[in-house]
Amino acid sequence: MSSGLSRHLAGPVLARATIEPVVVLGALHASAAVKATLADRIH
Repeated sequence: MSSGLSRHLAGPVLARATIEPVVVLGALHASAAVKATLADRIH
C-alpha cells in the first residue's frame, strides 16, 4: 500500500475507531470520507 493511500484511508478508519458520538454546534470541518464514516454518530 502506498503511503498516500495509507494516509487517505487512515482518516476514516481512525475516526471510526476513536470517535464516539459527536455533537456539532456549528460546522464540522472534516473530509467527506470522515463525515460519511461518522454519519451515524453525528448529532
